[in-house]
Amino acid sequence: MSNAIIRQLRRARNADSVNQKNFWESCAFMHLRGMFSVWADDEGLNKEAYAMELLERIKEIQLIFKNDDLEKKEQQK
Repeated sequence: MSNAIIRQLRRARNADSVNQKNFWESCAFMHLRGMFSVWADDEGLNKEAYAMELLERIKEIQLIFKNDDLEKKEQQK
């Protein structure tokens, strides 16, 4: 799950053109969109436990974005 997003953000960061950068960022966005669509289906689940599980997933994604920002800053130096 998260490896695909990391890979797409890295490809966007290392892209040679704006079009390639936009393509890979769009891929990451579509990946997230699909994940959210699946996560929104809570039929028959213990909603409290599921909410806590989703919170952990969201924290993982936030960490991915934070690391991506740090790597961007390092590249700009």
